[in-house]
Amino acid sequence: MEHLPDRLRKLQVLEQNPREALPSHQPKVVIYHQSLHAKSGMLTSLRPLVREKTGIAAVILGNFRFQTPVQQVAGNGSAATYLNEYATDDPNIEEIWIDIDYLQKEDVKVIALLGMRGNDNVSDDDRKWLGSCDDSTFECLYKALHGLLVSRRLDGINLDMDVPGNEVNAERGRVSLQGVIRLIDRLHADFGSDFIIAITASAETLLGINTHQQSDGVDYRMLELQRGNLISWYNVRIFGRYRLGDDPYGTRDPAPTFVRDLNLYIRLIQHDVYRAHKILIAISTTPNTVGETLGDRGAYINLDLFQSFLELLRWSYGPLDFGGVAGWEYSQASAPTTAGNSRGIGRPWEWMKETKEMLESVFPGR
Repeated sequence: MEHLPDRLRKLQVLEQNPREALPSHQPKVVIYHQSLHAKSGMLTSLRPLVREKTGIAAVILGNFRFQTPVQQVAGNGSAATYLNEYATDDPNIEEIWIDIDYLQKEDVKVIALLGMRGNDNVSDDDRKWLGSCDDSTFECLYKALHGLLVSRRLDGINLDMDVPGNEVNAERGRVSLQGVIRLIDRLHADFGSDFIIAITASAETLLGINTHQQSDGVDYRMLELQRGNLISWYNVRIFGRYRLGDDPYGTRDPAPTFVRDLNLYIRLIQHDVYRAHKILIAISTTPNTVGETLGDRGAYINLDLFQSFLELLRWSYGPLDFGGVAGWEYSQASAPTTAGNSRGIGRPWEWMKETKEMLESVFPGR
C-alpha cells in the first residue's frame, strides 16, 4: 500500500477473499484495431508493435461483416466478406495483411472481430447467423468465415454480442445461446484447440445483472459452464462509461466510484463460473475520443491512476491470477500523464508498451 495515493490508502475499500493458489498466468495486453487509418488518411502500421518490443499478445482486427445475396443462401455459395467497409481482397488494405503476417512471425496473435452492435454498421445477416437461422443460411455464412480465417491465416475470432436492448427483437438481431454454441463447436472442430475464441461483454452482462446492453437469449454463465474450455478469454468492461470525459486526469477524487467498479470485478472472479486469468479489463486508450462509441468498449483511465487501483486490488485481494488489459483502440492510443501532458501522440504503440510494463510491475514474478 505504500505506493498508493493517500486518498486511496485511507479507504476500507475492497471486499477481501484471498485465494491460496499462486498466480500462474502472465497478464496479457491485447489491442483493438478497428480504425484502420490515422487522421492523415494513411493506413496505421502495426509493425511498431513488434519493432518497439511492446510485449503485445494479440491484435483484435477491424469489424468483419458478411453479406449474403438471396440467391446464394438458396444454393451452395458463400457470403461476401468485408473488413469494415472494404472487401477483404480490396488492394487498398493489402498493407494490413502484410503487417499481420509480420506480427504473426513474431508470435503476436491476430484475431477477427465479429461485432453484433448496431453502431458497428452490421447487417441483419451478421447478427442472425449467431441465432436460430436455418442450416443453409448458417452454412453459407460459415463458409465465408472459414474461407476468411484460412486465406488470411487468422488466429481466432472475438465475438462482441452485447447489443442495445432496443435493437434486439424477433425480426432482427436475435442472438441465442444455441447459435453461439453452434458456431464455437464448428470453429473448434475445424481449427482445433489452439484457435482463439474471445468474447467482449460488460461485467454486468457476465453476471446476469442490469443492463442496458444485452445478448438476447445468451446466458454467459451457462455459456462458460458449457463451453468455457473452448473460450480463451473475455474482454470485460468493468469501469462505468459515465466517467468518459468526466475529469479524465483525476483532479477530483475518483476513489469511491472506481473502487465500486473494482468490487464488481471481484464479484465476477468470485462467481465460481469465471476464472480471473480469463478476464481482461477493457479500457479506452485515449481521452480524446469522448462522445464517440468508446463508452461501450471501456472507459478511459489514466495509466498512472489505473496502476494505483491495480495495486490496491492486489493488496486487498491477495494472490491474483490477473488476466490483463484490452485496449480500445490502437490507432488513437496515447499515454497521457496524470497532469494531462500527452505522451505518444502519433506513437500509439507507446500505450501498449507502458501498459505491459505497468502490469509486470504490479504483478511481478510470473
